[in-house]
Amino acid sequence: MNSIYQKNFQSLNDKTRNILSKIQDTEMLDFVLEESKTKIPILRIENHYLHSKHDPIKEAYRFATELPYDGKERIYLYIGAGLGYIIQESLAKENLSHCWIESDPRILKLALSLYDYSSYLINQKLQILILPISEDDLYEAFKGKSTVPVTLVPHRASFQWKEKEYLSIKFICEKFFHKKDVNLATLVRFEKIWTKNMILNLPSLINLQPVSRLFGIAKDCNILVVCAGPSLTESIPDIIKYRDQFILIAVDTALAILDASGIEPDLIYSVDPQSLNSYYLEGYNGKGKLIFDPTSTYLSLRLNIGPKEGFFSSSPFPFIKILDEVSQEEIGEIPYGGSVSTNAIALAKLMDADKIYITGQDLAFSHKLAHAKGAILEERLNHLESRKFRREKHNQFQLSALPKLWEKSLDGGKIHTNEKLVIFRNWFQENAKEVINLTYSGLSIDGLRTSHFQDEFEDSQRTILEEDSKKEIIAKQSSKLKERKDLVRNARDRIQSLCIEKKAWLQPKALRKSLAELHIQLKEFLPEVEKGVKLSSLIYKNIESGSENAEYLSKKIQEMNHVDEAVSTRKNLNQILSTSLQRVIFSVTEGYESNLSVQERENERLGIAKKSILLYEGLRNSIQNFKFHISRVILQLSDES
Repeated sequence: MNSIYQKNFQSLNDKTRNILSKIQDTEMLDFVLEESKTKIPILRIENHYLHSKHDPIKEAYRFATELPYDGKERIYLYIGAGLGYIIQESLAKENLSHCWIESDPRILKLALSLYDYSSYLINQKLQILILPISEDDLYEAFKGKSTVPVTLVPHRASFQWKEKEYLSIKFICEKFFHKKDVNLATLVRFEKIWTKNMILNLPSLINLQPVSRLFGIAKDCNILVVCAGPSLTESIPDIIKYRDQFILIAVDTALAILDASGIEPDLIYSVDPQSLNSYYLEGYNGKGKLIFDPTSTYLSLRLNIGPKEGFFSSSPFPFIKILDEVSQEEIGEIPYGGSVSTNAIALAKLMDADKIYITGQDLAFSHKLAHAKGAILEERLNHLESRKFRREKHNQFQLSALPKLWEKSLDGGKIHTNEKLVIFRNWFQENAKEVINLTYSGLSIDGLRTSHFQDEFEDSQRTILEEDSKKEIIAKQSSKLKERKDLVRNARDRIQSLCIEKKAWLQPKALRKSLAELHIQLKEFLPEVEKGVKLSSLIYKNIESGSENAEYLSKKIQEMNHVDEAVSTRKNLNQILSTSLQRVIFSVTEGYESNLSVQERENERLGIAKKSILLYEGLRNSIQNFKFHISRVILQLSDES
């Protein structure tokens, strides 16, 4: 092959290079390069042409101009591209990333010999994949770009040549990006709950401690994170036996099981925004201290019987900056991985643990169960169970809520899991390789060392027996074990003492003042937004009537421009409202077309006017939502003072 191919070849990832290097010349006989009428190379495979026989460049340009491009960040994912002319048309455009997936490596071997892609491959503006591709390949290719919109670009001639193979690529990609859509749908579903919880939790957070006070507190100690997977019940005897050798962080769903077994956690992590989450904590009267995310349900901190003392973390949501501004010390941010167990692992790292263990993290339906026996979700079925509704039916519903996946299990076989749980598996593989997995059964997590309680907390001492005398060994074992237990006991005492001291981290008056100022700003902002709603509606009605008054329309559009400018200058408020705005923008840009009438779809100007109405209505509703909850908190803080 020529020098262009060699430059491209050296710039590819190892897997793609390995596939291309195995192609023999005899395998290329049916892949023939011919010239189009414009003297441009085109590819013929048997009787199929993958490009226009007249002008493939013009063909590619015409198709490229139809792809969405607004100058903002976007990914084009090409499902087949022949010799790559369609890709060449878009490579120079700013803020675009490209991923080219081919079913047959022989096409790529020819394409990479005709055009120098090396600079784009090196800076990863272009990535090339070849079947077979796995979810891990896509995960690596799109790492860090989960929020960037993706446009699938199917190559029609390739589909006509081998429809089954290219449809397979399309299916794999659609399945992968469905997860991103799930995350965006989560934003739409939970944004209002998050906002409500963050605001209504403010008075209660005053009585908790910043989680930064825990950072570094477990130096040289082991930490065990306990989750509520189906196999947790198998771990209970070991947790009891070795309890004094580690700090125990329990996810809230596992609390009832531990409490019923007489196991006292040191920390209890709660992160779920839904009101159901408060049931996990209800009735607990032990010494475990709460680790609380500000977006967790506000009901948890209002339980008559439940954990009252603990720590709270900062949050990626911009509204939390109102606490940062009045706090007298750093609150402390815990990296968010999408579930309470990922957060607990991140906290263990920040506590500077010597070793981090995890158990009950099945990430699968071990023993055909959705959760460990004795969990609160199961106990609540006692109130719901009837002749027509049995707990087995509820368990079966949870097992079949998402399509079944069969993945590698800890015992080397296959185990039933689903797409959501695999996402968390991938997080652990990427972010928690130092964690030691003590889970009895469940999904295998590549990169995490699998072990057993006995091997970690007892058998590890026996390796010295061959080197020293028995008497010396007993003394060393006893001394080392005592030292480990002393370190754990001291760390546990420090956690307890932090909550007893209750050192103030803010002045409630300062918080009330900041909220009052924000309430005034929202009150002043609302009329501007309502004017935007009114003007958008007037413009919409004028276009809808069909008898557009050009002078009237121009005047209203100018007024609308002034409103847009006024709204955009409210940088502080827009930042605080940004999560709500993301929900609004997503619903408009991704989902609004399904709600358009036939007339609005046919008339582009009318559709744009409808988009403006939806944007301003969404912004107005967000402001009203914030105002309402903030006014409640101001009253509560005033009463308490």
